[in-house]
Amino acid sequence: MTFKQFLTRSMIITVFGLLLIVLFTSYVNEFALIGDAAGLKREPVSRDWERWAKYLYTYNYIPANFEGVIWGPSLADNLDPALFENLKVYNASINGGNFTELRIMAESIVAHNRKVKFFIICLDPYLTKDSGRKTSYLSRKDYWSALGSVDLYRYYYDKIVNQYRGTRNYYNEYGHYDFNRYKDKQDVEQAIAAALTKSRKWGTDQFKVTEQAKKDLKAIIDLAHANEIKVFAYYYPRPYEIYDQKREFYEEMHQDLDPLFDSSDYVWDFNTPEYEFFTREHSNYCDHCHLSRPGAVWMVREIEKQIAGRV
Repeated sequence: MTFKQFLTRSMIITVFGLLLIVLFTSYVNEFALIGDAAGLKREPVSRDWERWAKYLYTYNYIPANFEGVIWGPSLADNLDPALFENLKVYNASINGGNFTELRIMAESIVAHNRKVKFFIICLDPYLTKDSGRKTSYLSRKDYWSALGSVDLYRYYYDKIVNQYRGTRNYYNEYGHYDFNRYKDKQDVEQAIAAALTKSRKWGTDQFKVTEQAKKDLKAIIDLAHANEIKVFAYYYPRPYEIYDQKREFYEEMHQDLDPLFDSSDYVWDFNTPEYEFFTREHSNYCDHCHLSRPGAVWMVREIEKQIAGRV
């Protein structure tokens, strides 16, 4: 066999192999990118893949199946939309996310939208303290890598391992992340006390609102307005002691963020005296900021109560 023949055969085999891979991934349709996604159920295999999977869902899965979307960081990620009684909502929150990353996902949903008619936005200093993508994910190249790439093979590997071990997924088809499974045994009182000291890495001294974060949040709001998508937003309920320590900051945060919304939007604050019964009760939290199971259930019910009749 000549070198030219060897090269030709190698190229044919390679192309044929790639074609088989694309056909297989299209058939499996792991991220519901192909065809009609209505009625399908998809969920990320783990926290490590949350950004990648949820971003890919913005192309077809979310627009085809949900009328509302929750945007937030991990503080909102354990809200289970399956608990909504009269609304079909997807939780597109991402661990460690900021408004830059949420903006990218919102733009993708709107570009492919069919059913989404309202956004529910979590407002908290964690989302405003920085900006920019935190990983290489959340870009158009993710779409093509989902058809065949090292990332895709690693994703399948993790999925097979999880199934082999009999480990139940941390996610459901509504985007809910059940991180309380490994947080339930934490000492909440100790966590809150630690968060009130400046020695804690993620303590209250980290609170701030960057200009880019404001621009990204404004872009999400304007995008919704331009596409007749209603906007609901709530200030996340920090434990009362933490909120009280930074009360002046929160007042400034309102001055920074409130003007970004207009009269057609509905915005409320879970840190007002009306909700002190919740923020003073430490059993509603699983650490210094994240909600416990009962706290998260109450939050879903209250959000639905707040937006009922306004959707």
